[in-house]
Amino acid sequence: MRTACRILAVITILLTLPLHAADCPTPNDFGGTVALSGNASKVTLKNPAKGGSAAKICLLTEGDLENNHTCSTADALTAAPTVVVGLCTAGKDNFNSNLTSDAIAAADAILVEFRPAEAGQTVKFLRVEAKDAAGKDLNPSPVTKVVATAGTPDFSTDSRYKVWLYTGYTYLRTKNDFKDGYPELLARFETRLFDDAIYLEQTDPAKFDRMRKHLCLKTDHCGFFPHFNVFRLYGETGLTGTTVASTSTSMTNPPVTTTTVTGVKQAFSGNVGLGYGWTLPVTTRPTLPGEAGDTNAFTILAVSRLGIVTVPGVDADTTKNIVAKPGTTAFNWSTGIRIENANLLRGKGGNFEGAYFEFGFGENEQFALKKVPRLRVDGLVPLPAGSDLVRFALRLQLDTTRPFNRKENSESNGEIRISGLFNIDLKELARRFGGGK
Repeated sequence: MRTACRILAVITILLTLPLHAADCPTPNDFGGTVALSGNASKVTLKNPAKGGSAAKICLLTEGDLENNHTCSTADALTAAPTVVVGLCTAGKDNFNSNLTSDAIAAADAILVEFRPAEAGQTVKFLRVEAKDAAGKDLNPSPVTKVVATAGTPDFSTDSRYKVWLYTGYTYLRTKNDFKDGYPELLARFETRLFDDAIYLEQTDPAKFDRMRKHLCLKTDHCGFFPHFNVFRLYGETGLTGTTVASTSTSMTNPPVTTTTVTGVKQAFSGNVGLGYGWTLPVTTRPTLPGEAGDTNAFTILAVSRLGIVTVPGVDADTTKNIVAKPGTTAFNWSTGIRIENANLLRGKGGNFEGAYFEFGFGENEQFALKKVPRLRVDGLVPLPAGSDLVRFALRLQLDTTRPFNRKENSESNGEIRISGLFNIDLKELARRFGGGK
């Protein structure tokens, strides 16, 4: 187990090796009108005050312009504004309401970011006042009109909550084959009780971008590698299938009791889990318009789960000396490591967003060898598709005795499930029924 953990740590470190890149893209010309929309959208503009002196930047209203206000007389940069001004210097962006003259004159570009707090439109005029290298005032002072629009909040896109419906067909190993199958209908949810990435993106977007791109400053205290703490709650419930064992007693002397797996029957199952760990940003390649892009992050968590499954009963059969067995409820628990395909950007997080692999050990009252440290494995891979509503997914689940255990092949002491499922995003489904695009 220790060797496996060390290998996982090495792989994680290799995945997070930095790829240096500038924070600020090629700037646009200063002047005219720029339009911003959505959440945390940003534009980069050329700096007309570069190399000058006595530089000032302010955001004016239309009334300020009509009244000939300047950056000295206007309420330029207020606390926690909707439109935020920053600077790009030496490839690093910096959002700071106390922009000094020297900092403005040394900046390569001016950044404007839109941080909407509610639906509506905001119109501001970004004005730059400065003296050029010869000491002459910029006349007239350059002005860019900024139109920022925020639509009605769409709570179906809230990344803190994810709800899926899985429906499809599962094959379950009974005895030594996979001949038994059953339809499956499961609802899965995930909520982030705490996510440092979401918090940091709202409170300090400049630091968030530096950490995401592996460009941490010493003052950022990123540690050995950039990471975001996360604490999540998981749940799954619905109709599935399970093996049912019957017990028969021979008429010999002494009598011999035999347990036989009779097949698969419909059952109800559910589980809840808590996970704590890190979201690790990984470097990505530039994408073309319309592309989903590469996976930009992985989340590694320590997860503990508590589950329940109803085990159907067995009717008596006197011809085969099978005694009646009532239905029971079996509990199970496990603890292990979970690796997820995460997303630190808005929009899609790569073609395999939502994929995960979970590995651990635990106990299951459903089986005779319930207290042997049982191996629990659960992996799901959604396949790329053009729709955000439905994707086909493959899932593998193992619940068996410890590997290389002498009793591993004992009758009815484990399950292997292979599933082909349709992964339906219930939030997206609700949004479409509600009239969303």
